Amino acid sequence: MKIGTRLALIVSLVLETGVLRAEDRPGEAYFWNHPHTQLEPQKVTLTGLLEGSRLESPALRVVYARQNTAIEIDSSWNSRRSQNVYYHLSFAWDWMKRHYPDLISPETHGDRQLIVRLDISDEFSDGSHWFAVEEKNRKYNTALSIPGSTSAKTDETEAWAREIWFRPARHLPSQGGLARSVDAYRQAGIIQSIYGSLVLSAGVEGVRRSQVLGNARGFLSSGIDCATSVLALELFFRGTKAVDRSFPSHRFREVSLIPEVIYHEAAHIALAEQINIAHDSPLAEGLANYFAAKMLGSPQLMKRDKEWNRGSPIRNGESNTRYDPSFETRAKAQGNFAFQLLWSMGEALGPSENAVFARAIPLLTSQSELGRDVPRAFFEAVSSEPNAETLRLKLQKVFAEAGL
Repeated sequence: MKIGTRLALIVSLVLETGVLRAEDRPGEAYFWNHPHTQLEPQKVTLTGLLEGSRLESPALRVVYARQNTAIEIDSSWNSRRSQNVYYHLSFAWDWMKRHYPDLISPETHGDRQLIVRLDISDEFSDGSHWFAVEEKNRKYNTALSIPGSTSAKTDETEAWAREIWFRPARHLPSQGGLARSVDAYRQAGIIQSIYGSLVLSAGVEGVRRSQVLGNARGFLSSGIDCATSVLALELFFRGTKAVDRSFPSHRFREVSLIPEVIYHEAAHIALAEQINIAHDSPLAEGLANYFAAKMLGSPQLMKRDKEWNRGSPIRNGESNTRYDPSFETRAKAQGNFAFQLLWSMGEALGPSENAVFARAIPLLTSQSELGRDVPRAFFEAVSSEPNAETLRLKLQKVFAEAGL
């Protein structure tokens, strides 16, 4: 048994017997302000601490990089970021226990101590836990959930349970933002709709001009104007890559400060028994975003903050993107569609939302398809509700509007 696991079990036992009492300490955590435009620090209470001076509870220990000692509570920047992680993870655990007690994994229950690593830039390895990489290959501005070890370990490599890693923050050039937006609009059919509107308007204008001129030249001139407009727009859209190269933007994310990033990773850990966190899939990421949004109380995730979050793609549960088969691929795992679909389903289910999701998720895996398996699972899950037929019709409407 891993040392950390033994420690957590021993500590839990000691707490139950009353020999050692958990402590609360004042700390600091970051929250979005009311307009949701800026992250601001607030005074909070850090609960359940084993030792008042360090960020460790029976369920959670926040450490720096490869270290194993919990970070001390003080006024240093690393400690303040760690306090934020500790506070929001503790909140996420409590939220999952209240709303989905039958779904969550042992780490969330506190049966195992979850290790959270701050500013770790190593590469994860299933065989050796981690390995150092060259500077050019180091990861920044992101967070990830680490699956526990699956094979027997040697004396050199001790087995580990699931962990959460927060990468260091760094200003990095980000090219292709404008071009990616154009590609997204084209994929969603928005650009095609613009072209269609131009053609329709040209037809109406052609009729008007022909009536004024008394011949067909009005149609011809209107058609030339329309073709010119479409060609100019298409040239602009195709030239966005050159614009991105000429005016590169920068991305920077202090992920340890952003509440929804912490909630997202907490959801991965909490649902690990149901949805394998070793597989980066659209459904796995969509569920993590869905639960993060529920904890945050907003369908808007990763909104820009001028100081701590720049250049991140915004996730919006209220988008109206139509389904495309490419959304099932691993390349689109970080896309918005799965989150949008799940959020819309939750809104349609109303008071039955938690119960239906709790029954549907065990019917899914990280490899389940959004267009086939998700509707099947949720149709089966609503069948146990008293108003099953009404809810089924509401879900059918959501799926139809999403293009499923």
